[in-house]
Amino acid sequence: EAKLRLNDDTVKSLELSARQTSHTVEQHVYDKEELRTTLRRTEEQLERVSSQYKLARETEAELQSKVSALTGELRDTGADKGDLSSRLDESRVEAARLRKEVISLSGLLEKLDGDHRSL
Repeated sequence: EAKLRLNDDTVKSLELSARQTSHTVEQHVYDKEELRTTLRRTEEQLERVSSQYKLARETEAELQSKVSALTGELRDTGADKGDLSSRLDESRVEAARLRKEVISLSGLLEKLDGDHRSL
């Protein structure tokens, strides 16, 4: 009878161990599925972030190109401004010279007119 009880205890112990092992295996399978789901979500998120990063890089390249073009235009405009400023200064000098000439010619015309009237 003691042997039978020992065998029963051993069977019960083995059954308990088998149930615990089965539960542990089920828990590992569940955990593995959870990890796969988490990995899939992480990969999807990485894909979205990667796509956003690529778009940001493309936008940055476009903006850099526009900045370069505008910088060139600004440089050209600065050169044009310098040229126009120089031409304006020359025009002012020429206008002052012509004013003096007009005043001088006006004086001569008045003198000639006076001489003509006295004749």
